[in-house]
Amino acid sequence: MTDYNVLIAFANEKISYMVAKMLSLENIKPAVICSSGDVIRRKIGYYKDGIIICGYKLKDCSVLQLAKDIPEEFGIILIGNAAQIELCDNDRIFKLGVPLKKDDLICSISMLLSSRREAGCGKAGFRDDNEKRTIQSAKEFLIDKYSMSENDAHRYIQKKSMESGMPASEIAKAILSYKLKF
Repeated sequence: MTDYNVLIAFANEKISYMVAKMLSLENIKPAVICSSGDVIRRKIGYYKDGIIICGYKLKDCSVLQLAKDIPEEFGIILIGNAAQIELCDNDRIFKLGVPLKKDDLICSISMLLSSRREAGCGKAGFRDDNEKRTIQSAKEFLIDKYSMSENDAHRYIQKKSMESGMPASEIAKAILSYKLKF
């Protein structure tokens, strides 16, 4: 994972440095640590691809605006509370809830990198409408049947995807077919 460019941006730079410290425990050294979308926009010109880890609101823009402004070769991981995640309906943005766990972040980075490399292009991580509906249905099933929060259901599907090496849409199909043990 260390051969990938990781850029970190939170309005509160203390949070940026806390995330960077989490990553350093896994030998991931961020290429950029900042607090604004403007810095990210300027710095990405030095890299052909990478992952941006950020909060919902930076000092000068939202993650939604940032996603519009940066090349598709860059994946985005949003770390935010439930309300911020709910506001972020962009499929290009991978969402993680708080409180943030180091393992969830590392798993998310790995999964994002895997999906991008498998696709062999900057458009990795995009799902068609059927896959989105399947994943949403599986989350709703987990919420209804096991009283999970939406964030917990999302994490559960992510975790099973990482453990099995299967795409999240396949995990969702398995959940809906009762093939996974809960």
